[in-house]
Amino acid sequence: MRIIGGIYRGRHLVSPPSDITRPTSDRAKEGLFNILDSRLKKNGQHWEELSFADIFAGSGAVGLEAVSRGARMVYSLENNPVALDVIRKNDSQKLLHVLKEDALKPPFLRVSVDILFMDPPYGCDLWQKSLKALIDQNWIDRRTLIIVETDQAESEDLPPFLVLEDKRNYSRNKFLFLKMAPICRK
Repeated sequence: MRIIGGIYRGRHLVSPPSDITRPTSDRAKEGLFNILDSRLKKNGQHWEELSFADIFAGSGAVGLEAVSRGARMVYSLENNPVALDVIRKNDSQKLLHVLKEDALKPPFLRVSVDILFMDPPYGCDLWQKSLKALIDQNWIDRRTLIIVETDQAESEDLPPFLVLEDKRNYSRNKFLFLKMAPICRK
């Protein structure tokens, strides 16, 4: 596992034991960040202007990829102690704002993030519940791009407060690109 692009490109990262997390593959991560780079360019945005959250952060690799590309603030939310130790090893320069928190009970955030990525454990029915909690705690607003990584077999049933903008398949995984529904009230 390594950082794919940006100023830390090629830097190798430590992975937690396989029974603790399931890291996003380098191929899928590269595809994801190519999509994000393209979206930003199309919208006239730059990484340096954006805040990013990596929920169920695991090794911290996705958040570190965002830092490497220039994101101004990156939050990594994780509550597993073993995974937190790995994040701290991978983030030896303290580039991430690491929070030891449960995604179902996140702390209140004063300013919502621009991009929120989450890769929850598969088959646990966590992503819909945690997105609701993150909206309630101001991590997400109407401008936030939400990306959920799930298994191909997992349901795509969206809560009524979300709309699907795009979906991309990568081997066993899929990325759902979501936004808050226009009628959703915070």
